[in-house]
Amino acid sequence: MLLGEGSHRPDNHVSESAEANTFLKSSIPMSLTLLEAPGRLQLLGQPYTSAALAIYFAPRSLTSPLQHRLGTSLLKALLSRTVPHYDRTILRDAWGKPYLALHSNVSVSVTHSTLGVAVALAIGHQVGIDMEPKTRREASAAIDAAIRSLNFFSDYDFYLLKHQMSSVQLWTLIEALVKADGRGLHRADQHVEVFSTSSNQTKLRYGAANAIVYQINTSSSVFSVCLMQPKI
Repeated sequence: MLLGEGSHRPDNHVSESAEANTFLKSSIPMSLTLLEAPGRLQLLGQPYTSAALAIYFAPRSLTSPLQHRLGTSLLKALLSRTVPHYDRTILRDAWGKPYLALHSNVSVSVTHSTLGVAVALAIGHQVGIDMEPKTRREASAAIDAAIRSLNFFSDYDFYLLKHQMSSVQLWTLIEALVKADGRGLHRADQHVEVFSTSSNQTKLRYGAANAIVYQINTSSSVFSVCLMQPKI
């Protein structure tokens, strides 16, 4: 049986719990329409909303130091637009995830590549973002092998996801997920259950937390943005 867009698990698979249903159906709607415009800053989300993105596509290839400087500047620009009277002290926790010292309900994430920089912010949820060039040097088979070696997905869920997205897209989904969790690829729970997936949105459970991953495609880049239930 072919799995079409918006495919769900068959009835003989574990269904979503009541708590998962409540979170996944009431999650933050995000408008992710994006026009690639080199040299232009784009902000997605209105001032003082619960989730927002800022993306900058570079007019030329970015060096690593410049990527990091732009990431910090972009994060501060998004915070000043989204969080009123925020404290500008940005710290990093033991796993390297950035956070605001005086705003425990605000989660932030930064990603960068030679093509540009993007930051994501969420209020009341954990957030993670990842971007990759569509033309990565690794072959799809090599990326798939790396994904399978992580043992994140069952065989069924892996093929369900691969029916909806490319290998690079799936890699950004994983990166965004573990960045939202905050502990990184090799320190994470390494157990993911997929509830449903389509070409631009995947609902899943990661360890004990429910999450939604949104995907954005431009002519040169792939983005994934994960919103996860906050940690208790």
